[in-house]
Amino acid sequence: MAIDPSHIRLTPEQQAYIARQAERNGVTWESVLGQWIPVAKPQKTGEESAFDAARRLGLVGCSHGDPPDLATNPQYMEGFGDDVNGSSAD
Repeated sequence: MAIDPSHIRLTPEQQAYIARQAERNGVTWESVLGQWIPVAKPQKTGEESAFDAARRLGLVGCSHGDPPDLATNPQYMEGFGDDVNGSSAD
C-alpha cells in the first residue's frame, strides 16, 4: 500500500533542519528531501540471469588451473567464429 507523501509528518525540529539546509543551499525543501531519498530501481520479478544462477549454484570461479580468460590463449580460440561446416568466417 502506497503512502501519500502529503501524509508524512515531520517534527518541528525536522522541519527547521530541512528549511535551514534548503536556505543554505539556495534550493527548495523538496529538492533537499529529493537528494536524501534514494531513487529505487525497478526490480525484475521472477527473472534470474544466467550469471546470477551460475553464481548462486557456485559455478562462478569453480574451475581451477585454467587461465582466467580463455581468450588469452590462441589454442582455446581455435575454430571460434567458424560455422557448423567448419569453414572460416573470414
